[in-house]
Amino acid sequence: MAIKHHYRQSIWKDAIPIWLLWMIPFLFHLLLFAIYDVTTKK
Repeated sequence: MAIKHHYRQSIWKDAIPIWLLWMIPFLFHLLLFAIYDVTTKK
């Protein structure tokens, strides 16, 4: 039980940077699109 819990924790810790690497460019492009949308409407 303890080994399984530790295994799941290590997977979770390894998965966080991967999701961040995928999400940062995605959020950055959303931010650029939002800024572009606001500036073109004015």
